[in-house]
Amino acid sequence: MTRHRPSGFTLIEVLVALSIVAIALLSAQRAVGQSAQGAAALRQHALARWVAADRLALLRALDAFPEVGESRGESTQAGQRFAWCQVIRPTPNPMFRRVELQVFDAGERPLHSTTALAVRPLR
Repeated sequence: MTRHRPSGFTLIEVLVALSIVAIALLSAQRAVGQSAQGAAALRQHALARWVAADRLALLRALDAFPEVGESRGESTQAGQRFAWCQVIRPTPNPMFRRVELQVFDAGERPLHSTTALAVRPLR
């Protein structure tokens, strides 16, 4: 007499398959989460660059030779607040000043820094 084995999966086979699916779904969820965090960080850095560009544009628009020293302030870009620190230093050429600008997030973590030259207006 031959034994007829029922067709289908055993409980262990089903558990192994479910474990594999669960691991794959967790990996996919983690990848999506990291992608979202990366996009948010890129957005914040881009906004910080805009804050720095605005500060430099303001210096140019004032058409005045900036005084040597340090100044701090806050700016809002796309509804987010950023702190900035601007340091103006002399250069060997008296017609130029070095402008160092750093932008921080709300937690005072540096996001962007840039350096530019301010030129004494010709009169």
